[in-house]
Amino acid sequence: MRIPDISEWQGRVDWAQVQPHIDGVMLRAGYGRGNADQRFAENAAACAARGIPMGAYWFSYAATAEEARAEAQCLLDAVRPYPVALPLAFDFEYDSVQSAARRSVTVTKALATELARAFCEEIERGGHWAVFYANPDYLARYFDEALPRRFGLWLAQWPGGTPDLSAPPRQCAMWQWTSRAAVPGITGDVDMSEGYPAALPPAPPVGRVVPDAQPTGSRTASNGGAPHPTGPLSERGLPPRGGWGIGFNPPEAPCEKAESPMDSDSIPPALRATSLSEREASPNAAAAPQDDALAWARAHGIVSAPDADAPATLGDLARALHHYHRAFGAKEAQP
Repeated sequence: MRIPDISEWQGRVDWAQVQPHIDGVMLRAGYGRGNADQRFAENAAACAARGIPMGAYWFSYAATAEEARAEAQCLLDAVRPYPVALPLAFDFEYDSVQSAARRSVTVTKALATELARAFCEEIERGGHWAVFYANPDYLARYFDEALPRRFGLWLAQWPGGTPDLSAPPRQCAMWQWTSRAAVPGITGDVDMSEGYPAALPPAPPVGRVVPDAQPTGSRTASNGGAPHPTGPLSERGLPPRGGWGIGFNPPEAPCEKAESPMDSDSIPPALRATSLSEREASPNAAAAPQDDALAWARAHGIVSAPDADAPATLGDLARALHHYHRAFGAKEAQP
């Protein structure tokens, strides 16, 4: 599954050219204290209109758990109008550490782990898959070894050449395996990732945080999902480079929702509710829409596997959610 990550640094993207060459996309929604990526709304609206499965990430400048939770809320606010089907990611890198140092905060392994945990738990409360982005150096220096077992890991490790995408270097939900991909419609190099959906829970959380625990039963993974898969979502490997982790000095701005031409009121409550209070207030929101969307998509031939017991790939689920959103955007959400 070819998943580039794209920010304003790629400039204007020709999504008509891009679409045939990717299976999904991770968009930078913003950074720091409420700073929207200048291309996020444009890119997200284009992906939604074209049915390109999307996730998003937020470049963090948090130095406290409270700030990390606030950044997660900014990300949830930014994606609220859109049919998000891929994970939402915590991006904490070199400039994040340097920003903390300028505030006289030393980022230790305990602090970085606390920041990632606070951010990802807030994303889970919003009803989305949560992942954190890290390279092997940061995994060793800044993140507790239990963190990848609790949340999905978006691993950044670039071995060079065209690696065997069926065998990531370690268990992860996504593997950013190169920074030098060439994709028609995107200017310059771009990062590219492969997805491993079985390393995520069977469905995103529904307004709740899963407590730390060893998974039980036959389905075991980083957050209670299926075992690590034997192969990627697709075998269409292509080399990448690009706009991940560009640093900024975080302005002292409150979180503001990224502008969007899409009206979130057109999305059914069971699909658009992203906060715990919204989900508790909606009588139909207690059950996740993923199962209904998948059953509906299978019945209409959108997802190839007709067997309700057959495991769904992340790509299947992404397509199902997107078309379900479009089919029921202005009506009662019924499968």
